[in-house]
Amino acid sequence: TNGAQNGPVHAGGANNVPVVQANLDTGLFKAHTFAAALRVMFVDMAKSNFIGRSLDQLLGQGVRLAYDKHMDANTYVGMEEYGTTGLINDPDAVESTAAGNGATTPSTKWADKTPAQILKDINSALTAAWLAAEYDGSAVPNHILLPFDQYTHIMNTPVSDLATESIMDYVMKNNIASKNGGSLFIGATRWL
Repeated sequence: TNGAQNGPVHAGGANNVPVVQANLDTGLFKAHTFAAALRVMFVDMAKSNFIGRSLDQLLGQGVRLAYDKHMDANTYVGMEEYGTTGLINDPDAVESTAAGNGATTPSTKWADKTPAQILKDINSALTAAWLAAEYDGSAVPNHILLPFDQYTHIMNTPVSDLATESIMDYVMKNNIASKNGGSLFIGATRWL
């Protein structure tokens, strides 16, 4: 028998039994040490003592800000010099670029699209990512990151001239993730 066609049902003498194998390998995620040098000029130390502000606190906040910016860059686009990729440019990430609305030159700008076309773009992206997970019911995609211009457009633009809801409201109610019992987060990032 052909197990691929007949599945796990077998007759006597069948030699094609499906095998279930657990893979406990973990992904390799490169890490590196973050370091920042601190320098305090004597005049600045004297000023901080005079005005009563904690120099340690100011320096700590500066190091934290530098670290946060470093981690943002590594998380979203990676750092080529360290061989890392991020959410935006990881080769395993599913990418969905919306085709236009039947025009000769497809448009990926949501300012040129109707709310229904924007919903179609979002559902196409969610479906592409869900397909990569083989439509596993527990793996329905639930996060979409957008450039700020697209995010602002769907937040500020009403569905129609007479509507009180924005395109964002319309999309949040009618997307594939929400219709499959989940919830969708749409957020903006400067890295796109």
